[in-house]
Amino acid sequence: MKKGAGVFRASNNPTRQQMIRLITEKGKIKATDINKHLKLNQAASSSHLRVLREARLLNAERMGREILYSINDVRFKEVERVTKELVLLVPQAASCFFCGCSI
Repeated sequence: MKKGAGVFRASNNPTRQQMIRLITEKGKIKATDINKHLKLNQAASSSHLRVLREARLLNAERMGREILYSINDVRFKEVERVTKELVLLVPQAASCFFCGCSI
């Protein structure tokens, strides 16, 4: 459960949520493009991306000097499955943690 809590902590930040949305929208995107899109400096972006990588929410692929980020679909499906199981335990919490949709 401790590892799972890291996923929720990692995604419970407005900037990281914006990053997740942007990366989902683009499919694969360079770190420098994330910085430009979200108007972040390199240090802040790097820190947020590290948190998301450590929670295994992102894949990172080195291409020369650049790093391409993409969503770790397997991890998100795992999180979705666990979240649905938790919702069954607490029926009144029947909305998705990530987007607010009904589960």
